[in-house]
Amino acid sequence: MGFFSLITCYDDNRLIGIDGQLPWHLPEDMQRFVEITKNKTIVMGKATYDSIGHPLPDRLNIVLTSDKSFKAKGVQVVRSIDSLLNLKPFHGEIVVIGGARLYSDMLLFCNRMYLTRYNRAIDVPKNSKATYFPEWNPNEWRLARYDCTTRKDCEFIDFVRA
Repeated sequence: MGFFSLITCYDDNRLIGIDGQLPWHLPEDMQRFVEITKNKTIVMGKATYDSIGHPLPDRLNIVLTSDKSFKAKGVQVVRSIDSLLNLKPFHGEIVVIGGARLYSDMLLFCNRMYLTRYNRAIDVPKNSKATYFPEWNPNEWRLARYDCTTRKDCEFIDFVRA
């Protein structure tokens, strides 16, 4: 039987994006993302897919969207959370990679969180659209792994469902 996890990077305010883009460049976080998601199934919302612009290599890419006209080469499309939860066969780890709405919808179903904490509060420019990781209850999770990075303002923190 498989399980869901999620991966994200957020700042002190749980900011994950500005105008559909990552608001920082953290090479160690990108390397970690590749290491964790490579050869796994990843699921993302359509806006996240659009911001990336193509399927990520060496992964089964799933896009969750209600847009019935959406099609993309190299991508499996699901139209609802129920469809995603009932994927067959369901083996191994399916990693939710964003965006904010999908994180919010899937947090309840995830057994693991791979978090990169960027210990800064990023300023969001006026008239920009900011997206945030949903609030979560730390009492429902236990620390599985903690690593400092070569940057003093960035840490990797993994949690598993308590």
